[in-house]
Amino acid sequence: MSLKDDCTETGMGVLKQNNRLSDIIGTARTVVSQLDLDKAFAIVLRKAMEITQTSAGSIALFDAKSAAMRIRAHRGFSKHFIANREWNVRRGGLTDRILKARGVTVITNTTNKSFFTNPAAMHEGIKSLVCVPLIHSHEVVGILYVDDFTPRKFPSGQIEALEILASFAAIAIHNARTHHRVKQQAITDSLTGLFNRRCFEDILSRELPRADRHRRELSLA
Repeated sequence: MSLKDDCTETGMGVLKQNNRLSDIIGTARTVVSQLDLDKAFAIVLRKAMEITQTSAGSIALFDAKSAAMRIRAHRGFSKHFIANREWNVRRGGLTDRILKARGVTVITNTTNKSFFTNPAAMHEGIKSLVCVPLIHSHEVVGILYVDDFTPRKFPSGQIEALEILASFAAIAIHNARTHHRVKQQAITDSLTGLFNRRCFEDILSRELPRADRHRRELSLA
């Protein structure tokens, strides 16, 4: 290979990397501007699976108070697997290791891994996966998983891309929760927690036209 060919190949590699980074940033901008978490997670998960060329994936949120995980987005899994969408964090298990490590966990082959003992995951046939914690303000708020049904390795470029997506997913979670909290404060009394006059007027302005539209009686106590 000549020096010219070598420079051309290097230039194409850099261009490809820049295009991929630009694509990820574009996805990230869409995610952080999305206040609907389900839509934001769907975007992140689709892009994560596209980057890693994996067959399945999920995003689960972590509840620190109950030490439980709950799947909020998923693709590529059977109905039987998704039926078990909530689980408690077991000491020494995979989730526990991810939460404590607070970094990316890569498993190229789940066979004979002492910490990979989840019956549902084993029955599903998951053989390799990448687990990326979603961290905001030094707290783990969830985990992004991409899974495959055959043993495989994941290039460093794919891992880096997943970390970028995960960081923006964590921001999206924070933004959505902040928006919900502010919205609740605007429509409830801070002392009693009961809905206030503003909420009443908002609901009434929607219910009156709806009752008229459907020609239904409406009573107000």
